[in-house]
Amino acid sequence: GKPVQFIAGISGILQSVCYTVIQFKVIGTMLSAFFGYDGPELMIAAVTLLTLYSVYGGIKAITFTDVVQFLAFGTVFPVLALTIWYQLKDPAQVAKALSTHPNFNLAHVLGSRSDLWNVLPALCYFASHGFAPQVFQRMVMARNVTQVQHAMTYASLLNIGIVLYATWIALLIVVDQPSLASSDIIHHIVNQYTYPGFKGLLVVGI
Repeated sequence: GKPVQFIAGISGILQSVCYTVIQFKVIGTMLSAFFGYDGPELMIAAVTLLTLYSVYGGIKAITFTDVVQFLAFGTVFPVLALTIWYQLKDPAQVAKALSTHPNFNLAHVLGSRSDLWNVLPALCYFASHGFAPQVFQRMVMARNVTQVQHAMTYASLLNIGIVLYATWIALLIVVDQPSLASSDIIHHIVNQYTYPGFKGLLVVGI
């Protein structure tokens, strides 16, 4: 009925707003690390440019951006993982971290009530099924159901690869810099593991 449609619509709008704000924050953080300037002007300029690009470019511009980001991600993640791996003094530290670090100890994470309540909402959120509006938009662009099926299959496999690479990079950073604050991770990656050219590719991909 209409109440359910209203609740679903409001929930979808709020979710999209939250995603957009998070993306804007990430853009500001990446540009700040890239240019070495920490101010709101960079984020405002980038957000304005992206908004105008999406509005006037239409679906063709957005699709082109998706392709560029896919190519950038496909290059950045493996190179970044290998770069961090070769900078480790002792690769055996990875296995040691998996067995000794408290973040990878299930008994430690679920042992105390406070840690459990911190993990439980995230677990419920990531376990819930979601169908983003932009995914439906790309499905409607397909020629037929078979093309949608093939595209979703390939996208799922690629997404698994991206998640595995992201997890591996996070693990390597924990091993290399165990005391690194979460707010300094982006700046650390850009300043320590990248070089001119690759640094720009990293910003484009993210």
